Formats: sequence, C-alpha cells, structure tokens
Amino acid sequence: MKKKGLLNNKGFVLAETLVVAVAVTVIFGIIFKHFYPLMGEYEIRERYDDIDSKYGTYWIKRMIQSNDFTLTDADKTEINNNGYVQFTCSRLADPIKQDTCRKLVEKLEISCDLMSTGDKIEKCTDEATRPPHIYITKFRLVTKNEGAVTEDLKAKFEASTNVTESLKAYINYLPEYSKVESLNRAEYRIIIEYYRHRFDTLDYTNGAGVVDNTSYEVDTQNDFNTYSTIEVKK
Repeated sequence: MKKKGLLNNKGFVLAETLVVAVAVTVIFGIIFKHFYPLMGEYEIRERYDDIDSKYGTYWIKRMIQSNDFTLTDADKTEINNNGYVQFTCSRLADPIKQDTCRKLVEKLEISCDLMSTGDKIEKCTDEATRPPHIYITKFRLVTKNEGAVTEDLKAKFEASTNVTESLKAYINYLPEYSKVESLNRAEYRIIIEYYRHRFDTLDYTNGAGVVDNTSYEVDTQNDFNTYSTIEVKK
C-alpha cells in the first residue's frame, strides 16, 4: 500500500509540474507578444523631443518670434487649409539674420529631404526647391466645440503628400492640445524634422572618386530622423 501511494504522489507532482510549466510559458508568451513591440516603439520615441532637437527648435523659434518675420494672412489661410505653412530663412527681413538662420539650419542638421534621396543637408540652402522641414501650425492640433471636432490639423498633416511618413507618425504621437491653453497664450507652434548623421564625417569620397569635405555622406542604414515641437507666440 505504501508503494502505491508513493507512485501516486510522483504522478501528481509530474502533472503539477506540467501545469505550472504550461502556465509560465503562456504568461511569458503574452509578455513577449506585448512587451517586445513596446521596446521598438520606445526606441523610436527616443528620437522625439530629445535634448538636441529641443535646443535647435528653440533657436528657430527665436527667429520666427523676432520682428524680422511676419506671419501673413496668406500664411494663416494656408495653415487653415493645409494644416501648416513651411518657414524659410528668406522670409526674415534682415539679410544678416537670413544668413544666420541658414547656418543654423545646416549646423542643427534640419532635414530638407527624404533620407533615401542621397542628398546632403547643406542643400537646404536651396530654399526655393527644398525648403527646410520647419512647419508652422496652430498651437491646438485638434479643435473641439462641445466635444465635436471642428478642426483637425493632425488629419491634414496625415493627408499631406509633402511631409514624410515618420513626421506623420510623430504628429500622431503628439497630444491634441484640444483642452490645453498655452501658458504664454501662444496661438501657434513649430514642428521640426532633423536629419542626424550617426557615424559619418565631413570628409568622404563621392561617386566620382573626389574627396568632398563640405558635405556629409548620407548613410541610409545608420542615419536617422529626430523631431521636436515648441509653441510660438506671434
């Protein structure tokens, strides 16, 4: 009788171990399924409003808030219709500040084209064809009246064919600001896309075998974009 009881106990322990193993496997499977994508999302959002981008956006804000730049009625109409208007340094009244602004755009690595094009960031100085990715929009990205949406600038950005998909993702990540008042009573905000060179140096050999020490080589595998926004009082 004692031997029979011992065998029954061993069978029970084995069944219990299997149940626990299956339960632990299921739990870890659920954790992995939900946690792993979050890690990828976190890595992407590390590029949102990082210190370098915030610093650069602040200095562009100073340019836009100065008396040398005017937000015209045409600009306001374009914001209402398309969700944003792009800022260019040539819009500044003072030629010296224009030059300073262009140097800032270059040194801050503000994007002016898609990463896949193979272009260099200093070509952002060609503002007529490739304006820097500096967007002026309203402080509130979504406006509501009694709960109903009366204006959705996020949707207008999403519908635009002139902004990058990664910028659209950043704007979608931002709050609506529908119930938030600016502490400075700002009616507008700027959103800037930056092009970061992770490993490149200023000296590289282009396709013709000529050393170019005025440009950064584009590395589509290691270069990346960052984004930042800040309110603007105009």
